[in-house]
Amino acid sequence: MYSGSPQNPNQGFQYGYQEPLQKKSGPGCWLWVPVGCGSALIVLFIIFALVVHSVLHSPHSKSLVDSSGGMLRGGMEVADAGEKMKLINRKVILYRQSTGHYPPTLQALVPQYLTDGSQLHILADPNPNPAHVSFIYMKPADNAPSNTVYLTGHVDYKFTMLSINQKVNDTLTMSLDGQLNKQRLQTTVDN
Repeated sequence: MYSGSPQNPNQGFQYGYQEPLQKKSGPGCWLWVPVGCGSALIVLFIIFALVVHSVLHSPHSKSLVDSSGGMLRGGMEVADAGEKMKLINRKVILYRQSTGHYPPTLQALVPQYLTDGSQLHILADPNPNPAHVSFIYMKPADNAPSNTVYLTGHVDYKFTMLSINQKVNDTLTMSLDGQLNKQRLQTTVDN
């Protein structure tokens, strides 16, 4: 039922009527959220830059740099040894599948299975000769179980952290089933 006046036809609706929403003027949340978040990010960046600057210019910064360099180099050497051990394992298994027995030495894999002897040399080897074999190979019996460890590599490196000298010896072992394991011995060294 309509009971409104001709001047205001909406006046007669008694239930559920609301005045239409008026569009507000001004930027609203589309401007203030990015401005607020952007300001917070700028403040966080300034704090981060101040912390980094104070750390790099502290008395301990030299030892922090030494530690990252030594640890990075050691990590690359361990990765190099591990990748080469995985490659050697695949080639030893191929040799066994082709001949029925395991190679007498790792050099027996060159050149048919490995392109050259440098693949038997790791970055961490103190002997710089790329033809030098860096791994210890223990020829497995032809009927050896798959978990037999037959290949060992050593990676030794030093690093300094907060003026404390550390010596690390990582021993990597490979079994016939391709399982690569690492044992770490870390000691503190006197200056």
